[in-house]
Amino acid sequence: MPRTIFVCSFVAAIFVITTISCNELTPKEEIREVIEEDYFANCKYNSPIPVFSTNINGVSTHSFELQARQAVEKVVFDVGLVLTIYQRGCNEIEQYFEFTVSGKFETTPDEQWVRQAGQYFYYIGGLDEQYLPLYEWGELMMQYAPSAKLGNDFEPYPEFFIQVTTKVFNDHTLLIVRLATTAAGLE
Repeated sequence: MPRTIFVCSFVAAIFVITTISCNELTPKEEIREVIEEDYFANCKYNSPIPVFSTNINGVSTHSFELQARQAVEKVVFDVGLVLTIYQRGCNEIEQYFEFTVSGKFETTPDEQWVRQAGQYFYYIGGLDEQYLPLYEWGELMMQYAPSAKLGNDFEPYPEFFIQVTTKVFNDHTLLIVRLATTAAGLE
């Protein structure tokens, strides 16, 4: 029974994340469409829409660009957290949440990165009631952190996958969280 409840909750979370769009846009936001053909016309899921907006307390800047086969959303939060979200998929959903972390962290243990990802999801999930599914994803990351390995999917429930990985640069690190309905690796 609890598994059924979670599966329904997960499906609802994916639906909420992919359909949050009832917020009005403000001048701080930029939404552009760069679609050469309607790739999403015959998809199970409609074309991606923004997850966030500047109407949400805690969001200082926001942009959203719908490209040919994906959407790119950039958010800067009042606390300085920088997030880029890539939404991909036609009949399966893939969302990549890339958090920019200042500094070069080459020797940080996997568990610490997964916990940090969970903390970020706690934060963004706590911005507004509509983002509570993101908070729940943070809970799952915290739960799986001790056994999770960077770059490997973990499947908290059948056909629902989370993957956390990092890309280290000279002055910052990207902490990347993949939420998806299919198992796959990051590029």
